[in-house]
Amino acid sequence: MNQTSTTGPRRLVLYIVTAYLVFVAIYTLGLRIDIFTTAFDMVEERFGFLYWYGILIAGCGLVGLLMMALIRRTLLRGDTILLGGFLVWMVVSALANRDLGWKDNLSGVVAIGVTVVGFYLVGRGLTKEELRFILVRVLLWGSVVWNYGCIVSLAMYLENYSGYYMFGGFLRRSRIGLMEGRLFGCFSDPNYAAIISLLMAAGLYVLYKKLCVGKN
Repeated sequence: MNQTSTTGPRRLVLYIVTAYLVFVAIYTLGLRIDIFTTAFDMVEERFGFLYWYGILIAGCGLVGLLMMALIRRTLLRGDTILLGGFLVWMVVSALANRDLGWKDNLSGVVAIGVTVVGFYLVGRGLTKEELRFILVRVLLWGSVVWNYGCIVSLAMYLENYSGYYMFGGFLRRSRIGLMEGRLFGCFSDPNYAAIISLLMAAGLYVLYKKLCVGKN
């Protein structure tokens, strides 16, 4: 089945799910870039921490309802029970460690829960061609944000820039540029930046081979 064979309500659902996952990808990647993190903290201080998580919860709920309407198989399966057990375990763990900060625990449960449930529902309700349609756009739009971070980081390397960057509600100091023999660039963690860069490059290479080379 090609892209055009998805018609009617399924096509509308596909576009909504695609837009939602692209937003989540850009949001997640952007939070790993110190410059974007500072902008996020400014929004968070203005609207409160529930602002962004409210968007994620609402988006997950919409995606969930739409995807559940498209599922044609029995819902109560082994993987569904496993998913429910995982969510219960996260809630219990958050309550058991409430002395470490209920706000952080709650936000962590919400963020991880939304991600896991969202991908579960997408995997249950879409075909391989529809998943490919989504993945292509997540890669392309996500690479816009990530390539920006890589370009800025490489510029810091060429200029031999190093220093600390202040951001966050706690005025946390983050290393940027080239420090201690490691290229942080504008990313909060060089290890994360390296792994995501590898995955992004691999994904774009496969995409190029499929869309460009494969047509010749």
